[in-house]
Amino acid sequence: MPKVRLTLHPAAKAIAKIEAELKSVRKRVNKVEQKKIDLELKTLKKITVALKTHCRGFAQTFDVKN
Repeated sequence: MPKVRLTLHPAAKAIAKIEAELKSVRKRVNKVEQKKIDLELKTLKKITVALKTHCRGFAQTFDVKN
């Protein structure tokens, strides 16, 4: 029976890339914008934890009916 593998590694990589970009930009903006960036970083961290918790290592395998 064929299997379908669903992985969220691209989503995890995108989140990590966005976090890195926000951290690099944070140094060059004013205090108000830094607070906004801090909130975004906090939200991204929560999303990453949720993905790891609920998706068991970011991968699932499903059996396909013929």
